[in-house]
Amino acid sequence: MSWDRQLDLEAAIKKERDAVNALKAFADSHRQLIGAIWHWGDGDGGGILEIIARELGIQRSWEKPRETGYKKAKIDANLRRRVFERDAYRCKSCGGYEDLCCDHIVPESKGGPTTFENLQAMCRSCNSKKGARG
Repeated sequence: MSWDRQLDLEAAIKKERDAVNALKAFADSHRQLIGAIWHWGDGDGGGILEIIARELGIQRSWEKPRETGYKKAKIDANLRRRVFERDAYRCKSCGGYEDLCCDHIVPESKGGPTTFENLQAMCRSCNSKKGARG
């Protein structure tokens, strides 16, 4: 490897390391807020990652393809927020407020649309018990 390429590689590594360290510092200083909203969206940080990706104008390449016979619709962050606000940030089944997600009243697998009227706030526990029963 030439000397110039070695310097370019080292500079790129340093730049990436600095970016990672800045992101870690930000996450550490905002740990409580991130923890409070981590389960929005897909329940695995997807809500936060979706916002970051949209703000940075990047494609979410980390999403794994689903192995179902139908393609699940992505619930837009704005729509999800409107549903949560309408439902007062409470699970429509048990009334709880922790670990909420957007649930399709008529399941997608049964042709239910991803619309404001067909979505409800539901905690993950109640949602997993409901399954695709609708």
